Amino acid sequence: MRLSLFASIALLFGCAGLFGGTEGATAAECADALDNDGDGLSDCDDTDCAAQVSCGDFGDADADSDSDSDSDSDSDADSDPSYDVTWSGDTGDTLELAIDNASGSSTFGMVELGGEGWRGEDCFQGHGSWQICHDEVGNRGLSLEVVRRPDDVTANETTLLSEEFEATLTYMVGNDDGTCVTWGSDVVYYVETLGCEEI
Repeated sequence: MRLSLFASIALLFGCAGLFGGTEGATAAECADALDNDGDGLSDCDDTDCAAQVSCGDFGDADADSDSDSDSDSDSDADSDPSYDVTWSGDTGDTLELAIDNASGSSTFGMVELGGEGWRGEDCFQGHGSWQICHDEVGNRGLSLEVVRRPDDVTANETTLLSEEFEATLTYMVGNDDGTCVTWGSDVVYYVETLGCEEI
């Protein structure tokens, strides 16, 4: 009879422990730092607290699997302009100015330092009273036909200078924004006096 009574008591208190407490019945029991059911484990270390939100992740299916697909494929549309002069024709009688990546309009000029000193078509230097300014230069550049007499030179159409002077020619392009670039045989005047960039 005594054994049967002890077994009944054990069954009655087995799940709650001999101390009469519970662990995990409420959220507070799983966060009070106590071993409420006397099984040697407290709070989230006790499997009885497994159902409490405060003790971990319980199969939350809302996992963030978003990925960043917004790749930046922008390119630099503001590339620096480039300038190129070529002479075409059998005797170099056509000047072709090509401008890449330019915006707006430009002024084109060239001068030659020869036996007579400076002569040119650059809006700054003239030969006596003769001064030509090629000022209708668009994004596609400019084409000038070579003529032989100063009186036949027409701005934006013809030029007195030709490929035969190539070794002593200096070129200049002035841009709408007030900047200018220069290249060729002698750029000192354009760089030091006008503040152009040598290229």
